[in-house]
Amino acid sequence: MTRAANEAGGQGFVTEMAGAAAPLADVIWSEDEAARWAALRAETWTGREGELVFRIAELAALDGVREVLTAALTIPDGVSEDQFFACLGCYVDASEADLPGVEPAALLDAVQADVIDPMVDTRALFIESPYMTRLYTTMSADEMTVDPIFDFNDTLGDYSNVHEAERIIECSPSISQFEAPWRVELDADTTVRGRGNTWPFDPDGGAMPANARVRRIGNTGEGEVIEDNTAAIAATLVEHNASVPGAPPASASGCSASAASSRSALGFGFALAFGLGFFLLRRRD
Repeated sequence: MTRAANEAGGQGFVTEMAGAAAPLADVIWSEDEAARWAALRAETWTGREGELVFRIAELAALDGVREVLTAALTIPDGVSEDQFFACLGCYVDASEADLPGVEPAALLDAVQADVIDPMVDTRALFIESPYMTRLYTTMSADEMTVDPIFDFNDTLGDYSNVHEAERIIECSPSISQFEAPWRVELDADTTVRGRGNTWPFDPDGGAMPANARVRRIGNTGEGEVIEDNTAAIAATLVEHNASVPGAPPASASGCSASAASSRSALGFGFALAFGLGFFLLRRRD
């Protein structure tokens, strides 16, 4: 991402997602989470302070939970906050009936105000707003020479944040799937060949441009292409793919190893596939 932004003059943005906002509301704060929180609040916690702390700690993935607990609990001297929460049971007894400094009603109110209410308010924004665009960039201090201004372009289509590709392992009984050649078909015109479990391109290696195209987008239309690297990327792929030998003669028996790990190899490979140059600056391409 940093290399892609730098190649776009240091002031480019990637469209990570553009589409309806409402479906994301339940990702932020779901009705099931709201029901579980309401049930937790409805219980009587007097004399069960230790258990309450651990129940609230289960919400640690939400912003603000750790801060609320830090304010209520006493972290032992010589123990860092990270160490404390990494092993809460080492320092707090879940069966403690009267945990010093913890007042159940006050603790629940603090979580409600500092954690739950902001989630509820944010969820409401996604329900009330019809459309969301999520952009991403990296920018160095010397590149911060102008302030970005964002405007609407209602002629651009949606863009999903879900990307899928299929890796096909070219099996032979004479080699294991960990050594077998494979191909990943990113789209109808783009295939990457490789061997084993290693993706053949280092995203930061510079073997090819980080951007397929860089566009300058206005208020309407697809924008002006100010840099097109698709031919260079295609040429690099053709040269690379020709260097990967095919599998020995195929057999119905497949590779000599089980297929149990093929999914993990695909996940690793595709995660790095974006190093090919299919970064999307100021739009998607």
